[in-house]
Amino acid sequence: MLIAAFRNVYQKISRGDSALHKRIDEVKDDYVRQDHLDSHIGHLNRRLDDMIAESRGRHAELKELVKDALR
Repeated sequence: MLIAAFRNVYQKISRGDSALHKRIDEVKDDYVRQDHLDSHIGHLNRRLDDMIAESRGRHAELKELVKDALR
């Protein structure tokens, strides 16, 4: 009877450990994905800033061309 009780306790602990390891793996996977997402968002933000600066430069050039054409 004592052996059966120990086996029952061991099974409960094993199930709890399995659930805990599953949850740890999920958290780890989510963290890695979040880290990659942050990296990609940073890259997109830098690229967008470059595009805005380029657009402003072109706008200034066009303004000068129109200004010169109207003289």
